[in-house]
Amino acid sequence: MKSRTKKPMLFATSGLPEYLAPILRDMESMDIPAFVSPDRTAVATWALVEDAKAAYRKTRTCDTTDNGPVIAPLTQSTDEARAKAMLSKLGIPVPKNAVCNTHPDVLDAFFVLAAGF
Repeated sequence: MKSRTKKPMLFATSGLPEYLAPILRDMESMDIPAFVSPDRTAVATWALVEDAKAAYRKTRTCDTTDNGPVIAPLTQSTDEARAKAMLSKLGIPVPKNAVCNTHPDVLDAFFVLAAGF
């Protein structure tokens, strides 16, 4: 999947270690960073946003102080809803997602979501 896009990717999930191990290995084999903690996922997302903002500023030809929307630094744990709201505020489309309650639901969602790439 990563080779089909020039955009940075990360993968976030949660669950029991015995179920996550094969998925995390698959993500690693595709060179996609995977996170099993909402906090680490939010920090990684924030880092991608900051990197994108810095790259954008380098391409600007005029001298301006407009750095886009102001987003407060992550000083505490955040949840998925706050992270998605943060991305949306920056104009970044929030990817399709699924809430899963069982391991089979996770596998089904993974393959459905992966089919979109």
